[in-house]
Amino acid sequence: MKDFVLPTVVALGSGLLIGAERERSKGTGPQREIAGVRTFTLASLLGVFGALSESVALMVVFALLIGGIVIAGYIQTRSDDPGITTEVALLAAFAIGVLSAERPEYSGAAAVLVTVLLASRPWLHDIVKSRITDREMHDGLLLLAAALIVLPMLPDRTIDPWQVFNPSKMWIVVVLVMAINALGYVGLRLWGPTKGLILASVLGGLVSSVATHGAMGQRSKANAELTASAAAAATFSSVTTAVSLLAVVSAASPALAWSLAPACAAAALAAGVCGALFLWHAKRPEPEDIELGHPVSLKAALLFAAVVTAVLIISALLSRWLGPGAAIASVALSGFADAHSGSISAAMLHRNQALESFAAQIAVLLAFSANAVTKAVVSFVAGTRAFGLRILVGVFASVGAAWTVWAIAARAMSSGSP
Repeated sequence: MKDFVLPTVVALGSGLLIGAERERSKGTGPQREIAGVRTFTLASLLGVFGALSESVALMVVFALLIGGIVIAGYIQTRSDDPGITTEVALLAAFAIGVLSAERPEYSGAAAVLVTVLLASRPWLHDIVKSRITDREMHDGLLLLAAALIVLPMLPDRTIDPWQVFNPSKMWIVVVLVMAINALGYVGLRLWGPTKGLILASVLGGLVSSVATHGAMGQRSKANAELTASAAAAATFSSVTTAVSLLAVVSAASPALAWSLAPACAAAALAAGVCGALFLWHAKRPEPEDIELGHPVSLKAALLFAAVVTAVLIISALLSRWLGPGAAIASVALSGFADAHSGSISAAMLHRNQALESFAAQIAVLLAFSANAVTKAVVSFVAGTRAFGLRILVGVFASVGAAWTVWAIAARAMSSGSP
């Protein structure tokens, strides 16, 4: 009995939901749209009844019936409304009813999505026709193609002798840089050079602070007026790096995270202070004076990925030279690419008692420091010289604060122990 009740209830609710939205916009009089709340509900129920009956002939009859209604309705209203939104929505309601028999949870979500899409007509048309430029549309399609077409086609394995270059993983870096740059563009356009870039960088720092530095560097090179604001925004992403690093270490080894908490707090505070100082001295150009540039730049993103790849290869060669048994060196060198992965490795080694606490703390701080070097290199390559110098001050202030506070805490702990 339950196998019939849930699909029927979902189909009924889906038809009512979509139909209620269409009822509000179908108009009145002889030229009104063909379907409203009752028609959509019945179409969805026909779909689930046909699917539950497991009769192919009955399903074909119901599908032909709905198709005939759609064709007749379009012929009736095409002179006044050549669009086919309601007709296609009716087919969608029938299809959702059919899917309710096997996947009721998916069908309910699909019904909500269809309803939101139908109700969004005014602002969707306004955005596409009035607010998005041809350049923005082109770059948006480029970003989607990079993420949804190119990425799935690339092999997810290393192809070089040093076991470093993974085309899929490196293309993810390219997509991240493009996405963060696009996020900065949107923030810049909506909220201006201060709030927009900072919001984009803080969010980008949750994914990759190195990529955020590269994207903000590109933004400074595209518009020199934004150099200080972009540097401040990139530096604020280092605050996110320190906080998220402590969080991921805590997940693997709470004891190690507790011993590193003062250093991470100092690093976040130093980065925040530097970012605030950069922002304080930044010019405040009027929004109309800002050249937005391109939302994304594939060429700049590829250059950024090439720099990261070169750093990874160099670190891999150094790791081979130091020997595979040097756990601290391996963790530290992995920080050139990502501070979090190396820190998690150190935390897991500490949790498994393969690395003592003192050595694990040094390994995490070395990974954090190596990541700062990558940020500085990327900033000079991707951005202007003025941008790179500001980043250099910010990242080394953050790293210096982390090591200083850690040394003080370690000395205090060692002197207090019996």
